[in-house]
Amino acid sequence: YYDGWCSLCIGIVKILEFLDIPGTVTYYSYRNLKMPPTGLSWEKLERNAYLVTSKGNRYQGFFAFRMLTLRVPVFLILTPFLWLPGISTFGKAIYRWVSDNRDRLFACGS
Repeated sequence: YYDGWCSLCIGIVKILEFLDIPGTVTYYSYRNLKMPPTGLSWEKLERNAYLVTSKGNRYQGFFAFRMLTLRVPVFLILTPFLWLPGISTFGKAIYRWVSDNRDRLFACGS
């Protein structure tokens, strides 16, 4: 799930869809939903992108991107780096900063 009103999010999803040649991931703008998915709220969706697996496992923000690298073959080269000790702390901080500033930096509207 991503923010379909955010130019940054839309751009990233377009790139991901293009690179996901086997089409293993489906992307949904939470803005098109009538109700938030089970276990999520509008506030959580506004703050983070989410990856939900076919088994129902849910990953948010940096962890969603990290799991996405396992599903989109072109990103497999990044996967080992994203699992190094300490990377998640750094990744979460970068993700949070971008998420908190995306309206200002990337003309994302809510």
